[in-house]
Amino acid sequence: MRQVLLPIDASESSQATVALMSDLAKSLPMQVTLVHMLSSVLYDALDSRYQRILHAHSPDEQEGMALLEKTREKFPLETEVSLVLAEGNVFKDLAALLTSESPDLIAIGSGNLDAKVKSVILGSVTRYVLTHVDVPVLVAGKERWRTEMKHILVPIDGSACAMRAVTAADEMAVAFGARVTLLYVIPDPRKEGVIQGHEAMLLSEAKAEPDAREALEEAQKAFTESIHTEARLAKGVVSRTIEKELANGDYDFVVMGTEGMGSALKRLLLGSVTRHVLEHVKVPVLVVR
Repeated sequence: MRQVLLPIDASESSQATVALMSDLAKSLPMQVTLVHMLSSVLYDALDSRYQRILHAHSPDEQEGMALLEKTREKFPLETEVSLVLAEGNVFKDLAALLTSESPDLIAIGSGNLDAKVKSVILGSVTRYVLTHVDVPVLVAGKERWRTEMKHILVPIDGSACAMRAVTAADEMAVAFGARVTLLYVIPDPRKEGVIQGHEAMLLSEAKAEPDAREALEEAQKAFTESIHTEARLAKGVVSRTIEKELANGDYDFVVMGTEGMGSALKRLLLGSVTRHVLEHVKVPVLVVR
């Protein structure tokens, strides 16, 4: 049984995450800890550690506890749900609190739509949590959860991190009877802005496709035999290719890693890919480290 931490507030994004996790709890055994962090100017200004609130006295504390109790009612009766109310810095203290609980998974909302630039901006708290915790993070999608999981997309790159994402995707696919599409995008150095000599580029391109096919084959073998998997190979700008695949496919869920294998450039590249996917897709994304 996995331990899931779910930081919440009254926002639409947070409540969408609650709806998602409540539905997942029907198929995946889990113990849920709901966390509500009250922001404090004192904690924001000073290097102070957060404080748990055991008894709600002030109006803000009572409102926070009421939100936690109301949210608990949305989970199945058989799901064990505990409540944590705390006061502190909503960035560093929230990340510290989440880490201190040693969860198997953190679920959090995605962010909001910036009307000025007409693009989806990943929430600042979500972004901070993603870069400061070492456990898998499930980021809810921009649209309301469709209460079913039939098709999962797993972008891979041949790294150990990608294989951990495969393991997580297999567990989800088994629990929900979903089919899985594995996508390996060979980066186009010309479009990714990678600087290479002509000969080095030709050598890299010649080796890329066999390596990609080998990685796809290895990933397919890692899935439970009963799970239907499909392997796809593409070439181009990695982030945009994944975004296009999601837009054109009937996907309900994405599972992907946060860092690639090898050079710092590769790790940076996949990190930017993960950020791009989180900022542009509408379905839930499980980010595995």
